[in-house]
Amino acid sequence: APENLADGETPVTVSVIVYGDLVDSVVPGDRVVVTGIYRAAPLKLNANTRIIKSIFRTHLDAAHIEKASRSNQFASADNIIDFTDTKKLEELRRISRRPDIYSLLLRSLAPSIWGHEDVKRGILCQLFGGS
Repeated sequence: APENLADGETPVTVSVIVYGDLVDSVVPGDRVVVTGIYRAAPLKLNANTRIIKSIFRTHLDAAHIEKASRSNQFASADNIIDFTDTKKLEELRRISRRPDIYSLLLRSLAPSIWGHEDVKRGILCQLFGGS
């Protein structure tokens, strides 16, 4: 975090490339947790030659961006389920007893992506350990 830097020290920066819905999801100054693929590409000496240096340009291809709170930058209070809250537990039990729970989960997974039900079923099976 910038406030933990010593005087005169320069913060380390990482280039993050975002696509699709992630574009404009955060603004400069937001504290974020980014999940993605760290990529390294070799630098070319000249754009017209095949000779490359053993110096690499790195960036992160973002797959998910989550805003982090200042107190705990790895978890936000909105994403944590309090298992001592009886109202939430009862609501989870009520939802789990629904006969259409499978189709409910299927509709809830990536609702902005139309179709691809087979892919969504596969992802649900991976998430919940089904077959």
